[in-house]
Amino acid sequence: MSLIFFGDIAFSAYAQQQRKKAAQKKEETYTRPAPTKPIKPVIPSQNRYQSDKVFLEYADSLYKLQPAWNDTTEKQIVTGNVKFRQGSLWMFCDSAYYYPEINSLDAFGHIRMEQGDTLFVWADQLYYNGDAKLAKLTNGPSESKVRLKDPSGELLTDTLDYDVDLETGYYGCGGLLKDDVNTLTSIFGQYNSKTKDAEFFYDVELINHKDNFSLLSDTLYYNTGTHMARIDSPTDIYGPNDTIYTSKGWYNTQTGNLDMIHRSIIIHKDSLGRATTLEGDSIVYDNSTRISRAYQYRDITKLGQPTIITDTANKLILISGFGMYNDSTKEAFATEYPLLKEYSRPDTLFLRADSIFTYIRQDTIRVPKFYPERFVKEPFTVDDFEYLEWDYDDEDMLAPISQEEMKSLLATMLNVIKEEHTPKEPEQIQDISESPQIPDSTNVADSIAFTESIVDTDSIIVNDSIAISDSIAIPDSIVSPDSIAISDSISVAEIAELSTDSVVPVRPAPSQSQASTAPQNQEEEVEMLIKEIRDYHVAKAYPRARFFNQDIQGVADTLEIYENDSLMYMKRKPVVWNGERQVNGEEIILHFNDSTVDHALLPKTGFMAEYVDEDFYNQLSGKKMEAWFEDDYLKRLYVDGNVQVIMLPMENDSSFNKLVDAESSYMTVDLENKQIEKIKMWPEVTGNTTPLFLVKKAQKYLPNFRWLDAIRPKRTVIDGVIRWDDELGEVPEPLEQYFAQ
Repeated sequence: MSLIFFGDIAFSAYAQQQRKKAAQKKEETYTRPAPTKPIKPVIPSQNRYQSDKVFLEYADSLYKLQPAWNDTTEKQIVTGNVKFRQGSLWMFCDSAYYYPEINSLDAFGHIRMEQGDTLFVWADQLYYNGDAKLAKLTNGPSESKVRLKDPSGELLTDTLDYDVDLETGYYGCGGLLKDDVNTLTSIFGQYNSKTKDAEFFYDVELINHKDNFSLLSDTLYYNTGTHMARIDSPTDIYGPNDTIYTSKGWYNTQTGNLDMIHRSIIIHKDSLGRATTLEGDSIVYDNSTRISRAYQYRDITKLGQPTIITDTANKLILISGFGMYNDSTKEAFATEYPLLKEYSRPDTLFLRADSIFTYIRQDTIRVPKFYPERFVKEPFTVDDFEYLEWDYDDEDMLAPISQEEMKSLLATMLNVIKEEHTPKEPEQIQDISESPQIPDSTNVADSIAFTESIVDTDSIIVNDSIAISDSIAIPDSIVSPDSIAISDSISVAEIAELSTDSVVPVRPAPSQSQASTAPQNQEEEVEMLIKEIRDYHVAKAYPRARFFNQDIQGVADTLEIYENDSLMYMKRKPVVWNGERQVNGEEIILHFNDSTVDHALLPKTGFMAEYVDEDFYNQLSGKKMEAWFEDDYLKRLYVDGNVQVIMLPMENDSSFNKLVDAESSYMTVDLENKQIEKIKMWPEVTGNTTPLFLVKKAQKYLPNFRWLDAIRPKRTVIDGVIRWDDELGEVPEPLEQYFAQ
């Protein structure tokens, strides 16, 4: 059996060997025919631009991995200059895992995505789902940041989720978006490269490289094409000199303009750190002109609050329905029930009108070396806004003054300073203070004597009635001993000729020590002037203006306050009240020294009245009036032209039993310790004295007498807090009628 088995094997091997030899012999004799055309590899026919399929376009090498027993997904490894495409989206990398069956890939090293010819993304790793068209990109060794770039801006982050269809990238671990104007950072954010819209959330910061502004917020919407930022949460904006607080609005980072539609605040600071604040329900800020416009809500569904402009340097608060502030020129304008509060004094001064305008005027001051306290302003021009309307006869006085006129005026003032400052009086002055008792007759001699009783008694006429002009000054805290008196530097006639915006010298007379060191001639004084430039605050209120504080109240169609002169000009139907006193005329000029009035001038006509009892009033009128105050009280009164007086002298028992009326051309009253020291009326005095029971109604009042208490600003005290009836801004009907006449 064994021999037979091995024999069969040997035979089979021999037969197989013979067959191979025969096959080789036959192959060697076969000749293959030559091809008729070149042979090229054929790619399977398929639309490689279809948007739902990811295609491998190129790779230096490809390896197909045998799937595991429990995984049927085909997996290919591609390396070297790898290129994928899905529709218009191209993806480049160093190597990748490609899953053609599930239409996705994982790419590594020098990732670059291109969508169209405008969007580019760089990363170190890419995980792409072709069915959802979602890409997840991360940074790594080849790219320290994921970068998404288009013509408008560039987004940088560590991890980016990108939606190919929406062309939007999302990040949640901190990102930065920059364009040619701004750099924006946040914790969370997204950017649409098609619409150029970006959204930022949490710890948002915008740095404007154009204007050096920075913005801090929790929510911000931004467009890289328009450079517009939409604010929708509490936001702080900081500039070189400005700080802005808002919670809703738009910020044009290209122009620097802001449109804020929720309660907002703008703080402007000057080079000295002094701040001016503008607050309003809605604010429009123009960066090119530095003008801000603030509005109060008009929508009844919103709780509107007034606009507020606060000038900390000049201690002013301007409240209104509409406010405008120019930070370049330091001008402020308010309308819609504006209220100006001047709080530099212990008793806040309130100012009301239909419109209030304030600004800073820079003047060149010429300070004489020998009289440092004195100054004279250089010529200047007044630049009024187009909305300021003037209808006064003295408008031409606003023109600049020539150097020759200035030098002449200066020389005149230097002369006046050296002269006696008491008004000149004729030799035939009748001293009323030396007259006998008041008779009931009407002859001139007897009428002159009526003031004896005024001087000798403690009547109201002595303490108050002749001091009716005190109502011009009014406060109980009037003037310090070193107050500036206009009459000490220039005559009454000269003062009357000076307009509001012309040269108004206001200075004290030189002391003896100063006079001893003064030069010997005027020319030498003029040459020794030292020039300085100073800023002064000016406020104008018009029309139907009124001011008030605890001591003094007044109304006029136009009020002008000049800080450099410490003067208040009241024009067209001015009236001033203090206590029971009232003064009115064509124009009133008040000079303030700190919180008090130390000088008052009625340059055209003046009328003073004081309520006594029932329908009786002490009254004084004249063509021109001037009063000086010291230590809160009237020191001197001067009446020039057409002097008319009606008085009720108080008897020793504090009763009134007669009425005195008198007329003359001039009148002076000197007081000491609130008591009349001397009264003079000249050159002629006429008048009479009438018992009260014989006084007729026509005798009680001077021709132009009007008691205007109905239009006087009033106040009430509630729980110790002063509330002004006019503080709400509504114009009382009597005041409307008064200015309409």
